[in-house]
Amino acid sequence: MSTQSRRGRQVQRKGKRRSSQTLIIFYWIIGAIVVAGVVFVVTVAMQGGFASDAPTTDYSNIPTGMTEDGYYYKGSPDAPVQVIEYSDFQCPACAQFVLNQGQRLTTHIEEGAVQLIYHDLPLNIHPNAAEAAEAARCAGDQNQFWQMHDLLFARQSEWASLSSPLDRFVGYAGDLGLDRGTFESCLTNGQHTPHIADSIQAANAVQIVATPTFMVNGQQLNSVQLIPVIDAALAAEGRP
Repeated sequence: MSTQSRRGRQVQRKGKRRSSQTLIIFYWIIGAIVVAGVVFVVTVAMQGGFASDAPTTDYSNIPTGMTEDGYYYKGSPDAPVQVIEYSDFQCPACAQFVLNQGQRLTTHIEEGAVQLIYHDLPLNIHPNAAEAAEAARCAGDQNQFWQMHDLLFARQSEWASLSSPLDRFVGYAGDLGLDRGTFESCLTNGQHTPHIADSIQAANAVQIVATPTFMVNGQQLNSVQLIPVIDAALAAEGRP
Protein backbone atom coordinates (compact mmCIF):
# COMPACT_ATOMS: atom_id res chain seq x y z
CA MET A 1 0.00 0.00 0.00
CA SER A 2 2.64 2.47 1.06
CA THR A 3 4.88 1.62 -1.90
CA GLN A 4 2.09 2.23 -4.38
CA SER A 5 1.26 5.49 -2.60
CA ARG A 6 4.87 6.74 -2.83
CA ARG A 7 4.98 5.84 -6.51
CA GLY A 8 1.73 7.73 -7.05
CA ARG A 9 3.18 10.80 -5.36
CA GLN A 10 6.38 10.48 -7.42
CA VAL A 11 4.39 10.31 -10.65
CA GLN A 12 2.37 13.35 -9.61
CA ARG A 13 5.53 15.31 -8.78
CA LYS A 14 7.09 14.42 -12.13
CA GLY A 15 3.88 15.51 -13.87
CA LYS A 16 3.95 18.85 -12.02
CA ARG A 17 7.63 19.41 -12.95
CA ARG A 18 6.88 18.69 -16.60
CA SER A 19 3.91 21.10 -16.52
CA SER A 20 6.08 23.79 -14.96
CA GLN A 21 8.77 23.27 -17.60
CA THR A 22 6.16 23.48 -20.35
CA LEU A 23 4.81 26.75 -18.93
CA ILE A 24 8.32 28.19 -18.68
CA ILE A 25 9.02 27.33 -22.34
CA PHE A 26 5.66 28.81 -23.34
CA TYR A 27 6.40 32.08 -21.52
CA TRP A 28 9.86 32.23 -23.10
CA ILE A 29 8.29 31.88 -26.56
CA ILE A 30 5.71 34.59 -25.83
CA GLY A 31 8.46 36.87 -24.51
CA ALA A 32 10.56 36.30 -27.62
CA ILE A 33 7.59 37.16 -29.86
CA VAL A 34 6.92 40.35 -27.92
CA VAL A 35 10.59 41.41 -28.09
CA ALA A 36 10.70 40.68 -31.82
CA GLY A 37 7.57 42.75 -32.31
CA VAL A 38 9.03 45.68 -30.41
CA VAL A 39 12.28 45.47 -32.41
CA PHE A 40 10.29 45.42 -35.67
CA VAL A 41 8.20 48.46 -34.74
CA VAL A 42 11.24 50.43 -33.59
CA THR A 43 13.19 49.49 -36.72
CA VAL A 44 10.36 50.54 -39.04
CA ALA A 45 9.89 53.78 -37.14
CA MET A 46 13.60 54.58 -37.44
CA GLN A 47 13.38 53.96 -41.18
CA GLY A 48 10.58 56.46 -41.61
CA GLY A 49 7.38 54.58 -40.82
CA PHE A 50 5.22 51.95 -42.42
CA ALA A 51 4.69 51.81 -46.16
CA SER A 52 1.09 53.06 -45.83
CA ASP A 53 2.47 56.47 -44.84
CA ALA A 54 3.15 58.83 -47.72
CA PRO A 55 6.79 59.86 -48.25
CA THR A 56 7.48 63.27 -46.75
CA THR A 57 9.48 64.82 -49.58
CA ASP A 58 9.59 68.60 -49.34
CA TYR A 59 9.06 69.77 -52.91
CA SER A 60 9.41 73.45 -52.04
CA ASN A 61 13.19 73.18 -52.55
CA ILE A 62 13.13 70.90 -55.60
CA PRO A 63 12.64 72.27 -59.13
CA THR A 64 9.50 70.74 -60.64
CA GLY A 65 7.63 71.34 -63.84
CA MET A 66 6.63 69.88 -67.18
CA THR A 67 8.75 69.15 -70.22
CA GLU A 68 7.89 70.61 -73.61
CA ASP A 69 6.30 67.31 -74.61
CA GLY A 70 4.09 67.23 -71.52
CA TYR A 71 5.84 65.01 -68.97
CA TYR A 72 6.22 65.99 -65.32
CA TYR A 73 9.74 66.24 -63.97
CA LYS A 74 11.49 66.91 -60.68
CA GLY A 75 15.08 68.02 -60.35
CA SER A 76 17.09 70.65 -62.13
CA PRO A 77 16.98 70.58 -65.95
CA ASP A 78 20.72 71.36 -65.71
CA ALA A 79 21.45 68.20 -63.68
CA PRO A 80 24.31 66.12 -65.12
CA VAL A 81 22.20 62.93 -65.14
CA GLN A 82 18.73 62.71 -66.64
CA VAL A 83 16.52 59.71 -65.78
CA ILE A 84 13.32 58.84 -67.62
CA GLU A 85 11.02 56.62 -65.57
CA TYR A 86 8.28 54.46 -67.11
CA SER A 87 5.89 53.58 -64.33
CA ASP A 88 2.44 52.27 -63.43
CA PHE A 89 0.71 53.50 -60.26
CA GLN A 90 -0.85 50.07 -59.64
CA CYS A 91 2.41 48.18 -60.13
CA PRO A 92 3.61 46.73 -56.77
CA ALA A 93 7.27 46.84 -57.84
CA CYS A 94 6.89 50.52 -58.74
CA ALA A 95 5.48 51.23 -55.28
CA GLN A 96 8.33 49.34 -53.63
CA PHE A 97 10.85 51.37 -55.58
CA VAL A 98 9.28 54.71 -54.62
CA LEU A 99 8.86 53.81 -50.95
CA ASN A 100 12.27 52.20 -50.50
CA GLN A 101 15.05 52.65 -53.10
CA GLY A 102 13.51 55.92 -54.26
CA GLN A 103 14.90 57.79 -51.27
CA ARG A 104 18.45 57.50 -52.64
CA LEU A 105 17.23 58.90 -55.95
CA THR A 106 15.44 61.72 -54.14
CA THR A 107 18.70 62.65 -52.39
CA HIS A 108 20.45 62.95 -55.76
CA ILE A 109 17.57 65.09 -57.03
CA GLU A 110 17.68 67.38 -53.99
CA GLU A 111 21.44 67.82 -54.51
CA GLY A 112 20.89 68.91 -58.12
CA ALA A 113 22.64 65.85 -59.51
CA VAL A 114 19.66 64.14 -61.17
CA GLN A 115 16.54 65.18 -63.07
CA LEU A 116 13.72 62.59 -63.11
CA ILE A 117 11.09 62.70 -65.87
CA TYR A 118 7.98 60.60 -65.25
CA HIS A 119 6.28 58.73 -68.12
CA ASP A 120 2.94 57.03 -67.52
CA LEU A 121 2.77 53.39 -68.60
CA PRO A 122 -0.43 51.92 -67.10
CA LEU A 123 -0.43 48.21 -67.94
CA ASN A 124 -3.52 46.34 -69.10
CA ILE A 125 -3.20 43.86 -66.23
CA HIS A 126 -3.86 46.68 -63.75
CA PRO A 127 -7.48 47.84 -64.20
CA ASN A 128 -7.16 50.97 -62.03
CA ALA A 129 -3.75 52.11 -63.26
CA ALA A 130 -5.01 54.40 -66.04
CA GLU A 131 -7.43 56.17 -63.70
CA ALA A 132 -4.65 56.59 -61.15
CA ALA A 133 -2.50 58.18 -63.86
CA GLU A 134 -5.40 60.52 -64.59
CA ALA A 135 -5.67 61.33 -60.87
CA ALA A 136 -2.01 62.32 -60.66
CA ARG A 137 -2.33 64.58 -63.70
CA CYS A 138 -5.55 66.13 -62.40
CA ALA A 139 -3.66 66.91 -59.19
CA GLY A 140 -0.90 68.32 -61.38
CA ASP A 141 -3.39 70.84 -62.76
CA GLN A 142 -3.43 72.22 -59.22
CA ASN A 143 0.38 72.02 -58.88
CA GLN A 144 0.36 68.82 -56.80
CA PHE A 145 1.39 66.12 -59.27
CA TRP A 146 4.32 64.81 -57.25
CA GLN A 147 2.40 64.96 -53.97
CA MET A 148 -0.39 62.85 -55.50
CA HIS A 149 2.23 60.59 -57.12
CA ASP A 150 3.69 59.84 -53.69
CA LEU A 151 0.28 59.37 -52.08
CA LEU A 152 -0.97 56.96 -54.75
CA PHE A 153 2.06 54.73 -54.32
CA ALA A 154 2.04 54.93 -50.52
CA ARG A 155 -1.64 53.93 -50.34
CA GLN A 156 -1.67 51.58 -53.31
CA SER A 157 -3.14 48.75 -51.23
CA GLU A 158 -6.18 50.90 -50.42
CA TRP A 159 -7.36 51.46 -53.99
CA ALA A 160 -5.73 48.82 -56.22
CA SER A 161 -8.47 46.22 -55.78
CA LEU A 162 -11.48 48.55 -55.79
CA SER A 163 -14.06 48.15 -58.54
CA SER A 164 -14.07 51.95 -58.83
CA PRO A 165 -11.36 54.03 -57.10
CA LEU A 166 -12.94 57.40 -57.97
CA ASP A 167 -14.20 58.25 -54.48
CA ARG A 168 -10.89 57.21 -52.94
CA PHE A 169 -8.93 59.41 -55.34
CA VAL A 170 -11.24 62.36 -54.63
CA GLY A 171 -10.58 61.75 -50.94
CA TYR A 172 -6.84 61.89 -51.57
CA ALA A 173 -7.36 65.20 -53.38
CA GLY A 174 -9.05 66.50 -50.25
CA ASP A 175 -6.15 65.23 -48.12
CA LEU A 176 -3.80 67.30 -50.28
CA GLY A 177 -5.95 70.40 -49.97
CA LEU A 178 -7.01 70.43 -53.61
CA ASP A 179 -10.30 71.76 -54.94
CA ARG A 180 -12.24 68.48 -54.86
CA GLY A 181 -14.90 69.58 -57.34
CA THR A 182 -12.36 70.67 -59.93
CA PHE A 183 -10.36 67.49 -59.39
CA GLU A 184 -13.39 65.20 -59.70
CA SER A 185 -14.57 66.96 -62.85
CA CYS A 186 -11.12 66.54 -64.40
CA LEU A 187 -11.07 62.85 -63.49
CA THR A 188 -14.59 61.95 -64.63
CA ASN A 189 -14.21 63.85 -67.91
CA GLY A 190 -10.99 62.02 -68.79
CA GLN A 191 -9.26 65.33 -69.33
CA HIS A 192 -5.81 63.76 -69.56
CA THR A 193 -6.72 60.53 -71.35
CA PRO A 194 -5.18 61.65 -74.69
CA HIS A 195 -1.81 62.40 -73.11
CA ILE A 196 -1.74 59.10 -71.22
CA ALA A 197 -2.50 57.28 -74.49
CA ASP A 198 0.38 59.17 -76.15
CA SER A 199 2.65 58.23 -73.25
CA ILE A 200 1.81 54.54 -73.68
CA GLN A 201 2.45 54.76 -77.42
CA ALA A 202 5.80 56.47 -76.85
CA ALA A 203 6.83 53.74 -74.38
CA ASN A 204 5.85 51.04 -76.84
CA ALA A 205 7.90 52.76 -79.54
CA VAL A 206 11.08 52.30 -77.49
CA GLN A 207 10.06 48.77 -76.49
CA ILE A 208 9.40 49.30 -72.80
CA VAL A 209 7.67 46.10 -71.70
CA ALA A 210 7.76 46.24 -67.89
CA THR A 211 7.43 48.68 -65.02
CA PRO A 212 9.32 50.26 -63.49
CA THR A 213 11.83 50.73 -66.27
CA PHE A 214 14.35 53.57 -66.39
CA MET A 215 16.30 55.12 -69.23
CA VAL A 216 19.71 56.72 -68.61
CA ASN A 217 21.77 57.84 -71.59
CA GLY A 218 19.75 55.58 -73.87
CA GLN A 219 20.27 52.53 -71.64
CA GLN A 220 17.23 50.67 -70.28
CA LEU A 221 17.57 49.75 -66.61
CA ASN A 222 15.49 48.07 -63.95
CA SER A 223 15.15 49.37 -60.38
CA VAL A 224 18.09 47.28 -59.12
CA GLN A 225 20.45 48.58 -61.81
CA LEU A 226 19.41 52.24 -61.63
CA ILE A 227 21.22 53.62 -58.57
CA PRO A 228 24.62 51.99 -59.38
CA VAL A 229 24.46 53.40 -62.92
CA ILE A 230 23.59 56.86 -61.59
CA ASP A 231 26.43 56.68 -59.06
CA ALA A 232 28.86 55.66 -61.80
CA ALA A 233 27.68 58.49 -64.07
CA LEU A 234 28.08 61.03 -61.27
CA ALA A 235 31.54 59.67 -60.41
CA ALA A 236 32.52 60.13 -64.03
CA GLU A 237 31.39 63.75 -63.67
CA GLY A 238 33.58 64.12 -60.60
CA ARG A 239 30.64 64.27 -58.22
CA PRO A 240 30.35 62.16 -55.05
